[in-house]
Amino acid sequence: MAIPFLSLLRGFARSALVVSIILAVTLACADRKSVSSGPIAERLVACQVLEDGQQGVLTAALTGSDSSSSAIIAALLQVQYKGMGANYSDWTTYTLWDTVGSPEAIARVEKLLDGLMECQVIDDQQRRIVQLQIVPEHLYHPVQVLTKLNFLAAYKAYIAPAPMLAFADSLHRAGIVPDDRYAALKGDIRAGKLARHYQLLDYVEHGVHFDLAQQSGDPSKYLPVIYRRVADILPELGFTDFQYEIIKDEQNSSPDYVAYNAVVSFNVNGIPYRHKSFIAPEHTGKRHGYLGYIDEHAFYQIFNQVLADHRSPYRLHLVPALMQYFPGNYQYFGIIALTQTQTSVIPGGTSLFGIVQEESFEHALTADDINQAIHTFRQTGLLSHLTSAQVDSAVADRPMKIGELLLSLPGVVFAFDAELNNLEHPYEEILQSFARISHGVFHPTNIQDDFDLDHTHGEVTFQLAGKKYSHRFGIEGDWVDPGFLTYVFGLPAELKLAGRFYSFPGDGQVAHFIYLTPPQALVLKERYKLDLK
Repeated sequence: MAIPFLSLLRGFARSALVVSIILAVTLACADRKSVSSGPIAERLVACQVLEDGQQGVLTAALTGSDSSSSAIIAALLQVQYKGMGANYSDWTTYTLWDTVGSPEAIARVEKLLDGLMECQVIDDQQRRIVQLQIVPEHLYHPVQVLTKLNFLAAYKAYIAPAPMLAFADSLHRAGIVPDDRYAALKGDIRAGKLARHYQLLDYVEHGVHFDLAQQSGDPSKYLPVIYRRVADILPELGFTDFQYEIIKDEQNSSPDYVAYNAVVSFNVNGIPYRHKSFIAPEHTGKRHGYLGYIDEHAFYQIFNQVLADHRSPYRLHLVPALMQYFPGNYQYFGIIALTQTQTSVIPGGTSLFGIVQEESFEHALTADDINQAIHTFRQTGLLSHLTSAQVDSAVADRPMKIGELLLSLPGVVFAFDAELNNLEHPYEEILQSFARISHGVFHPTNIQDDFDLDHTHGEVTFQLAGKKYSHRFGIEGDWVDPGFLTYVFGLPAELKLAGRFYSFPGDGQVAHFIYLTPPQALVLKERYKLDLK
């Protein structure tokens, strides 16, 4: 079954990005403090971390690297993977880990931690963190423990004084850390007072960070607090009349998964603003359910709407926690206001602030831009199927980009997940979706497909303009056959329809399809610079 897109984004995509930055940090700024003198392999055998006979594998894995903790942990991982007959360097390697954990398994990983401590490969803080996570996170195999320690070692190097001081200098030069806080920041870094990268936000001109564990599990209490603290970053964000409601997200729900949104609204200088973002009410208030409190990657966009309308030089950006390090995933995050020039301190979206989500400065849609775009769309006939009330309701969440605006309008865009949500008759569903966005111009009937996961191929048949069509498609798990989409794209021209189907960039595995006449396509391409294919 396909995973709902928002869940995928909050799970795999973020984890993959976190893995990337941690690996980059491991390579770029590895902790240079070596373990005690003596042959490393022999010491690890003496500490009962390495078994006799594994010394050669470890020595080979350490070839060309230093004797830092990070390097030793990475080499021990290679030893473990080789013992399992797996390839450590192949990211597709998949193992079904034990989720129960026998006393023997727990004793084994605890012995590993003790040995690593004895050999001074890890410190007491790292040991305590992993020890507390053994049962809650099912760390019952040495590979799982070593993987966790690999992240911890990388993070220790990540927030070491040298890189922290260098980053503090860049923040000061960019005017993000003011003069009156700069000396205190440097002193606190040297004194080891900053244990987390996002604590830098305590010293910047416009920033705030959160520990959601300190908040009530009641949305009526924590949502106003979080939004108010973010609004305090800049004076122009002050709001009144804060309200919220939790509603089912129909678009991203499925029979076996119910998604929810928190719809937040308030007024700024008499102008109403509204925005919805993911929330998991069934998790709020639970120890490991911090994801449910708020979608830290999206909730603050309502403030960027305000800043765009004010033509402010600032945009708010997310400073995320590096989730593999912290026991409570999604527990910590920060928000910082930066000008476009100041974003130079986070080149490519990465820095000591982690994976900072890049925000639009020049192309953010204001309220006037949206009204003008809706007027233009109506003139071209793109919204002839929608009433004014339907349009007003759709754009109340203030999309920030033209693609987001089109996606918010019902019946305009087919958001297509490359994994097939309907595994009974997925190709029938795809054709119906193409018909829906064409508003009956492309109108297949009598659609049938014989999709079957046990087969390698299937066939879809349908009638169109009085003619019977059929197309053979390949079956590879629950992934769509791209040849079928190419086939559908060619049908409007064959039928000499007034318009044709286009795609424009989506997010991750989700593509966006739209049906446009030539004048409509020209407007979107030339006036709004939408990348239509």
